[in-house]
Amino acid sequence: MKVLLVYTSTFSFSQLPRAVEGQRGLNPPISLAYVAAAARVHGFDVRILDMDAERITFPRLERFIKDYRPNVVGFSVNISNLIEILYLAKKIKEIDPGIVIVFGGILMDITPEDIIRFPHVDVGVVGEGELTFPAMLEAIDRNKPLESVAGLIYKDGKKLIKTQPRAPIENLDTIPFPARDLLHNEKYVSLVAKRTPVTLFFSSRGCPFKCTFCSKPSFWNHWRYASPRYVVDEMENCLSLGINDIMVYDDVFTSNRKRAIEICLEIKRRRLDVAWNIRTRADMVDKTLLDILHKAGCYRISYGVESGDPRMLKTYNKGTSISKIKRAFAMTRESGIEILSYYMVGGPGETFESIRNTFNVMHQLNSDYVHITHVVPYPKTKLFEMALERHVADPDVWRHLSTLHYETFPMFTDGALTREEIFRQVKRGYREYYLRPRYILRRLAKINNVQSLWRHAMAALSIVFH
Repeated sequence: MKVLLVYTSTFSFSQLPRAVEGQRGLNPPISLAYVAAAARVHGFDVRILDMDAERITFPRLERFIKDYRPNVVGFSVNISNLIEILYLAKKIKEIDPGIVIVFGGILMDITPEDIIRFPHVDVGVVGEGELTFPAMLEAIDRNKPLESVAGLIYKDGKKLIKTQPRAPIENLDTIPFPARDLLHNEKYVSLVAKRTPVTLFFSSRGCPFKCTFCSKPSFWNHWRYASPRYVVDEMENCLSLGINDIMVYDDVFTSNRKRAIEICLEIKRRRLDVAWNIRTRADMVDKTLLDILHKAGCYRISYGVESGDPRMLKTYNKGTSISKIKRAFAMTRESGIEILSYYMVGGPGETFESIRNTFNVMHQLNSDYVHITHVVPYPKTKLFEMALERHVADPDVWRHLSTLHYETFPMFTDGALTREEIFRQVKRGYREYYLRPRYILRRLAKINNVQSLWRHAMAALSIVFH
């Protein structure tokens, strides 16, 4: 059986200025690489097409499908790429109606019944796919009923069938490394990377915290992590493929301090020359840990500050304070590690004063990079429940994903801020931060090659003229 996994994204729903989004680079479709590796272990012929990285137009995809003749085509769907993927599914069915179209990804976890109802979608993988996807392929290959495979939703005529849920994978060490060898790794770069090419990397799944803007607590309600040896083995695998910069995308990498230190010590023991960065919380670091991270090659930490206003932090259930955040930033900088900080504008009860507080704190923290977004109450989040209570979202809004455009998504506009004002404040935050002469001089001093200088210059110009 032949399996084709197709990835495409779209910048049309981006929260960043468009040209900044275009300059910041491309990330690999790591979720597809995970299921590709699992399917390959079970003997299936698997290919991955990243339409963004390989600049594949539909005519080229059509030629590939006609030449390769896959039995199954799979997509990873999220809010930003759903419309484009629905179009591709329709066109693929026109090429060969016998191809089984499979959807997976976060939307299949959040709202599976709504997604499977779309035309041309045959099967949905709900939850983690490393066990479910190969089991589904074997059932299709052997012409066995899908109802015996846990973790699926599919259509039988006009009837929707949802099989029993599949339990989360407890031992992450049993999962094959993502099939990065099926990707054109040289295509993946990042505006903020120290080296190229880059890759995404997960050493754990789930999150022990319950921020109101996050949907993970609703479907990944406990935290699991790979062993330090497994993590560093995968890092070595990345290096063997010529990947030089690893973006560890765990929600809170340092939640288990002992494990984080063991990973660093294992990197040092093997004498790996690896550049990597992590995401964590400001209240989950200390000076000793930061020093160990830096010595092991971790060069940047991304912190979710979210807001500089104490009232808004409480609304987001962050469980931290501005003083703790400032202390963490100071310690991180002392350890020689760069900082990227995340902020949000337009939450419940947001005011001009609270936004001003956020931007003031943002400037005081003075991180190397900032990422500012406007708040959207996504499905299966506490924020969405608050949006319903405040009557700023329709209960069925997320059932109509194929007709939504990002700029029409529900937002908290029941207070002082209109939708247009929230967008203006996001743009204002970017301009005020990145166009400071002090910041520009600091970044220029750190740029060490012409390509990086060009990407930074184009991003800066886009902020000016956006």
